[in-house]
Amino acid sequence: MDNSTASDGLPFGAGPPPSSDYHVERSVFGWGIAMSILSATAVAARFYTRARIRHVLGVEDYFILVAFVRLFHPNPVASCEALTRNSF
Repeated sequence: MDNSTASDGLPFGAGPPPSSDYHVERSVFGWGIAMSILSATAVAARFYTRARIRHVLGVEDYFILVAFVRLFHPNPVASCEALTRNSF
């Protein structure tokens, strides 16, 4: 037997194709990235229009910002405390 095949007779690196779960995971990951970009764009557009064009930021805008930060970090309070602690 030469060195280019494994003990099962298949070439090295050849194996069964990825399972359908692998493709589903990749698809879900891709959609998650796309929706995160879309939500970031929507939040940025809202803050831009409310702050620059209408010159009014309300309480609901800050709640939207908290919800958006919460989307990417499970504990935004801890991250804010860490930022204030390290900034001095």
